[in-house]
Amino acid sequence: MTKLKVGIIPQIINSESENPYKDKYEFVKFYSKCLYAANAIPIGLLLNDNKVELSSLELCDAFLWTGGNRISKNLYEILFYAYQNKRPVLGICMGMQALCLFSVMTEEILNRGLNYNNLTNGKWQEIYKEMAQNNPTLTKLPEGNFHNNEITRTSYEQALYPVKFTKGSFLESVYGQTYDVLHMHSVQVVRTGCLLAPVAYSMDNVIEAVESQDESLFWVGVQFHPEVLKEDKLILSWVKKLTK
Repeated sequence: MTKLKVGIIPQIINSESENPYKDKYEFVKFYSKCLYAANAIPIGLLLNDNKVELSSLELCDAFLWTGGNRISKNLYEILFYAYQNKRPVLGICMGMQALCLFSVMTEEILNRGLNYNNLTNGKWQEIYKEMAQNNPTLTKLPEGNFHNNEITRTSYEQALYPVKFTKGSFLESVYGQTYDVLHMHSVQVVRTGCLLAPVAYSMDNVIEAVESQDESLFWVGVQFHPEVLKEDKLILSWVKKLTK
């Protein structure tokens, strides 16, 4: 059987240093390790002078948007490609936030009767800024919350908290109705847009996972970190579902 080829979306580091070698694409090893363990092939998506290359996206059967500190707006072009071509996407932590932002933007564009294909970059940015100011998708969690944790190679139990999953969801088939997941985030999703719906909540009612509602679009986003724990089977289950 042909192995699933998964494009990993990088963190873009544009340094303000005079040293041009400080500008980098960053990939955390956890994700490729999990994909190899699931018998999939990870493909790091490298941009061409900060522009997405269509030819590199065409190599991929699915995409994985990983966690990080900053969502680079030019990477939304990858989600647009996945949306148009019905490619599965798994978003983890910041990756889930990016999925929700794209879903809300799609809802906004459709509500305004605009055509995605004819949308200029300037108009896209205008809508994005207006949406962020008037009806934000992401908000900061309050101080003293249990979601924002730090872990080490040998210490992670302090970051484990239960999440409840919606019956009948893909994630419920992976985890059951409740499962202790690894929390490491300071931002929460408050809107999920027209493409996604919440399928998991933490004990303080923060949205912890989303799934696409269109059967032809298999998008899954989780606010927690399944890649860290050996016993967490999400990435393995995701790959298995796509290679049935």
